[in-house]
Amino acid sequence: MGSKVTYTLLDVADKRTTFELFGAPITGANYDAQIALVSGIRAALDAITLATVAKEDILSKTTDISSAIPGSPYAKRQLKVLVRCHGTTSGEKFHFTFGAPDLGALTLESNGENIQLDDSGGSGVMDDFVQAIQSYGMNPEDDTDVLVVDEAILVGRNI
Repeated sequence: MGSKVTYTLLDVADKRTTFELFGAPITGANYDAQIALVSGIRAALDAITLATVAKEDILSKTTDISSAIPGSPYAKRQLKVLVRCHGTTSGEKFHFTFGAPDLGALTLESNGENIQLDDSGGSGVMDDFVQAIQSYGMNPEDDTDVLVVDEAILVGRNI
């Protein structure tokens, strides 16, 4: 089994929400490259959520990033983005959610729920996030089966 990164996000009510993603095994030979890919996910995540990225766990290494309460009253964990992916070789479906999306930074489709994955003509933050996920994410049971992001949907209470 490969590596795993888990992010803990903090919302305006000091509540936490998490998501995890599996990647290639981290070895001495690829450590710097894998950590750089994870850093890309965190940077892209910062750009698409109003929540505070409170913690990042990479396998047994934990880095406390921040305990600051977000300044926006809209940074609530009840509003989430559901990201659906599939493995390129297996076709197996995967998903994860993260809370407190920054709706001002994301481009919604006309139905008001689907998020444009390729927003490079706009802010580009979701495009960066998708690229970061696809560079790092893998099937947790097959570290040669890389993930492709299929869609991102706004979900949760009080949409």
